[in-house]
Amino acid sequence: MRILFSYLNDLFAVLRRWLSALLGIVFPRCCTVCRCVLGGDNETYLCADCLRELPRTRFHRRRDNPMRKSVESGAPVVKAAAFYYYSAESPYAELVRQLKYQGEQWLGIALGKLIAAELSADSDFFMGIDLVVPVPLHPIRKRRRGYNQSECLAKGLSERLNVPMERDAVIRVRNTETQTSKTREQRFINMLDAFRVSQPARLAGKHILLVDDVWTTGSTVNACMRALRSVERISITVLTLACARRD
Repeated sequence: MRILFSYLNDLFAVLRRWLSALLGIVFPRCCTVCRCVLGGDNETYLCADCLRELPRTRFHRRRDNPMRKSVESGAPVVKAAAFYYYSAESPYAELVRQLKYQGEQWLGIALGKLIAAELSADSDFFMGIDLVVPVPLHPIRKRRRGYNQSECLAKGLSERLNVPMERDAVIRVRNTETQTSKTREQRFINMLDAFRVSQPARLAGKHILLVDDVWTTGSTVNACMRALRSVERISITVLTLACARRD
């Protein structure tokens, strides 16, 4: 019987490889950015060229980077960084679009793992992190979208860094309007009192990694940090997938 089970396991493994190869021929995997057909096993969502040319900010190497300077004074922030520069006209905007509007939750997890690997390789950016905390969506918007894109990024980071994720300690209490077409001042007003710390004991004395998708003016993250200031002895490192390039 044991020999039979072993034989069947080997047979199923071969069949899975054949099926995967067949699906790859009929429905080839394409690069999220340039849409070329992906080649090797290491190319799962970006081709080697697009991964190499990704407009990385390298903010994690500079403690005085523009994003860190945009954090509101008084916030208990240790570090702040974004992984790459975002522009609506850039083909790399497709990463955000697919993650945020096309339901590609797996892409957020994969990008979170990529960010964790790259930033860990040449910096101490994640040193001392106790918890990964995604910026929450309002329940109405989360039900409409089906997921929280920041939580997908946080999940990938959590898994790669081997640090627990805490998704419920901070909640969004106002279903704010979309920020897309608003000015900096309008964004600030729109986000006033949008967040609340529901379980401060879980965060007290912790160094948290606060994760969001895109930093434009910083109004969303800053609003979340205003709520977090009430937590005793909290420290915050901010990380986003992308930030708007300002020339």
